[in-house]
Amino acid sequence: MTTNQTRRALRFVTSAAALLIGIMVPGVASAQFDTSWTNPTIGNWSIESNWSGGVPDEFDDVDIANGGIANVASPGAVYADLTVGGITGPAFAGGNGSLLVSNGGVLSHSIYRNVSVGGNGFVGNVTVAGPGSQFLANGYLLAAGTLTVENGGLLSSVSGESGNAPGDVASTTVTGLGSRWNIPASTPATATLQVGYAGSASLTVANGGAVNNGASAVLGLLAGSSGTATVTGLGSAWNNVGYLQVGSPFNGGAGTVNVTNQGVVRAGSLRVSQFGVVNVNNGSSSVAGLVLQGMPAAMPTGGSYGALRIGDASDGRMTATGGAHVRTASTAIGVAAGRTGAAVISDPGSTWTNVDDIFVGSAGAGALEIRNGATVSNFRAHVGFNGNASGSVLVTDPGSSWTGGGSFFIGNGGSGMLQVLNGATATTAGNSYLGFSTFSQGSATVGGMGSTWTTANTLAIGGNLTDAGGPFASTLRIENGGRVNANETILYNTGVLELNNIATLNSPLLSKGGVIRTYGNTSHADNVTLDAGGLSITTGAVDTTAVFSGVLSGPGALTKSGLGPTGALRLTGANTYAGLTTIKTGALLVDGSVTGATQVNAGGTLGGSGVVGTVDVQSGGAVAPGSSVGTLTTGDMILRGGGMYALELGSEGVGVAGTDWDSLAVNGTLDFSSLSPANRCTLSLKTLGASGAAGSLTTWQSDVDHTWSNIMTASAGYGRDFDESHFAIDVSGFQNPVQGKFHLLDNGGGIDLFYDAYEVAEGVLLTNLDEPVRGATPIGNNPNPLDPPEGPGAPWYWGAQQFINDGATHTLTAIKARVGGGSTAPAPQVVAELRADDGGTIGALLTTFTAPDMTGDLEVREFVPDSLVTLDPSAKYWFTLGSANPGEGTFFWQYANSNVWGGAGAFANYADSAESGSPWTYRGVDFPYFLEVDVATASGDFNGDNQVDGEDLAAWAMGFGQFDGVGAPAGLADGDANGDLIVDGGDFLVWQQQLGGGLQAIAANAPVPEPATSLLLISAVVGIRHRSGPKSRILVDE
Repeated sequence: MTTNQTRRALRFVTSAAALLIGIMVPGVASAQFDTSWTNPTIGNWSIESNWSGGVPDEFDDVDIANGGIANVASPGAVYADLTVGGITGPAFAGGNGSLLVSNGGVLSHSIYRNVSVGGNGFVGNVTVAGPGSQFLANGYLLAAGTLTVENGGLLSSVSGESGNAPGDVASTTVTGLGSRWNIPASTPATATLQVGYAGSASLTVANGGAVNNGASAVLGLLAGSSGTATVTGLGSAWNNVGYLQVGSPFNGGAGTVNVTNQGVVRAGSLRVSQFGVVNVNNGSSSVAGLVLQGMPAAMPTGGSYGALRIGDASDGRMTATGGAHVRTASTAIGVAAGRTGAAVISDPGSTWTNVDDIFVGSAGAGALEIRNGATVSNFRAHVGFNGNASGSVLVTDPGSSWTGGGSFFIGNGGSGMLQVLNGATATTAGNSYLGFSTFSQGSATVGGMGSTWTTANTLAIGGNLTDAGGPFASTLRIENGGRVNANETILYNTGVLELNNIATLNSPLLSKGGVIRTYGNTSHADNVTLDAGGLSITTGAVDTTAVFSGVLSGPGALTKSGLGPTGALRLTGANTYAGLTTIKTGALLVDGSVTGATQVNAGGTLGGSGVVGTVDVQSGGAVAPGSSVGTLTTGDMILRGGGMYALELGSEGVGVAGTDWDSLAVNGTLDFSSLSPANRCTLSLKTLGASGAAGSLTTWQSDVDHTWSNIMTASAGYGRDFDESHFAIDVSGFQNPVQGKFHLLDNGGGIDLFYDAYEVAEGVLLTNLDEPVRGATPIGNNPNPLDPPEGPGAPWYWGAQQFINDGATHTLTAIKARVGGGSTAPAPQVVAELRADDGGTIGALLTTFTAPDMTGDLEVREFVPDSLVTLDPSAKYWFTLGSANPGEGTFFWQYANSNVWGGAGAFANYADSAESGSPWTYRGVDFPYFLEVDVATASGDFNGDNQVDGEDLAAWAMGFGQFDGVGAPAGLADGDANGDLIVDGGDFLVWQQQLGGGLQAIAANAPVPEPATSLLLISAVVGIRHRSGPKSRILVDE
């Protein structure tokens, strides 16, 4: 006998006992306990003739089982126990029946009794229709028939059990805005609503209707039962305070929940059992159709589980918060192509257990978020399962975790993404794959302190342990304190590993042609194996260093690239990989060792204080020993033209190479064979301050010679004779003042850097000149606060300085002088001229100059000639300065460090510079005076082959008589050697003077081919001392 039959038999026995008591006790009649509906059609509940025992009162048991319809159309109808269709007597006699509550009618009872609708083969129907219509069944509601609540009607009961006997087919529908079925609060873990208890039953909530259950609900409880719930339409809701169990975990009952078209199902927790399935297709992936909000009591555990499908027939979303529990066999989120599914689980105590696999993006688009301390577990995880699917999993916040008993497939056949952030964890007991199949793509980011992804076996990036991925790159990014643990990590040729700031990959790494990108300062401590595909490491853009302290081994090659020129990769291990190391951009700092060969391409730098194999420094590449000062030891090295040796100097030459300045120690041949005066290697000098950073040397003296020994050594020599002219010395990073010149000298066992304090840089010509002069004709006698030797009130004159050209022809490009301190109201009308020498006096005007602004402090400023001037070999010239607004505009021309005059001469007036000057005795040798005369050197090498020969004469002859009318120099190939815009005999004389010779470098760091810009340094010291010796190249006109 079923439970329902037991209840009904008990009720029958109770009624029979009451009848017996009524016989035995006078005044108690059987009619007051039982009245039956007799109207075979439809009738009013409140009409006595429709009942066998009169209109029921609150103590009457009532049955409606004659095929008629009892209509409650007004308030006040009551009963004690009610049967609508079903068994009505001890002989199991009965019939069909219907109850209609409408037009504001109210049917209720106050005694905790039962309502039975249908059963045992009889049909029962209950309808509550219309606003104000209420059926207040304050007891058990047992339905084997049909319940309908519509158009604003209200049904309430202590519990609800539909399909309560085998063979029953029951249905309940709550439809229409305002329509409700309320089951009041009870113990949350009590299943007060059972859809398909032992038979089949359905629950439909539609069009804004609502079912409000104060406890838990079960669909398909006993063996052979089935329960289906459908919630559909905007505003439609099934609300459960307790858990929702779909299907029976032990007895084989089947359950189904369908949420469609903006409907919503709410519960404290969810269990989907073996023959259960939940389909969330509410039409939105941003508004939840399944809401789990936590519950104070646990739901049943054990047994088997069923499926949860979110986003199948339509988009769908599930949220689980506040300690909610979700238990399923498997879950698919984003099930069908073109559909989107989303699931969010959040808060401490919220757990989601998937006994089997979870699919996030099965054939559609899926998203899973695990937040704020929630946990999710499953066997395997497929994120982006099918070819066109996409999936994403976010695990974030402390305490949040995602755990797998099998493998994680991030990008299984489509695209997948995993993010583990802000202290969350992800753990799998199997393998992890980023981009598993040929056309899949996977990415993962592990970021934030405490964030950890742990793979028990192999983490494969861009492959599946058998094959590499296809055309799409898969990426693992670790950043800002994130940590990834794996027994082994394989980086395929479509795989990218990104390390940003504090990033830890706690795993040996095997590279099969993969790429590592580093951002910020980061490190990797485990060993790296390079197979035949090799490894490419790209460092960040600005002043960042990635340190690899493990051993790099294997047959593969290493390529160092960079997002910018200052990103560095530092290798500190004893690396044994056999392939070529190629440095493309940024620096490779070897502080351990690299046994293979290294090629430094344009934009790359090789540095560190370790040991490397053979090195080839290409044009545009650089070698820079140490990280600050240090010694880099190499095998054979080739320095090619256009390459650079970046030399850091930590002292003025006092100390030891490799400790106080950089040293390059070559265990083999240092090959200079590709160098020439036209194809030079640059030696770039950089001084370091006391802190070790770029700055000025603390004890530097510019008037003292200095030597930095053994900046390069080679155990097997240089492959050819060393030639200083094959090197250009760049002093732009030498921050101390320099008055002499730097040389490279072969000391027999290495190369020294030598500073000659009294030699002017090559191509800069020193002239020994007379004193400065002033104009002979004064203009005005103004008080002179500087107290000249002539006494106060002496006249102010214009000034002039002579200089003598060297033995070559030059084109004047500028004259530089230390001037400034000019007045502003009015400003001086500066007059600057270049004059020829006329027997020791100022001669004809050659050009005027465009003067610089004279305001501001005294500093070196440039005067640009207004017309072309060619300086003849060994000729003397005069540079004159004055002001054209006498007595008003003033400026200063500093020509000495006089302890009497304060180091400045004032020129406030201007006189005709055609008048000759007279010697100006000005403190003599103690106070040297300087000008810079910038020139373009004339050259007879018209075809630019670095030789002056017959081919250049042929070029001159072809261009003879040509004139560049637009004012631009005609160019070397046209035969215009001196830049006077015409090819003539003067150019021939230049060729003749240089015939048979090569070109000497104009300056140590000047570009080739010529002409190059040089500086004429002019000294007006009377009796100045000049150094002589084997290294001196001073050109002096005595």
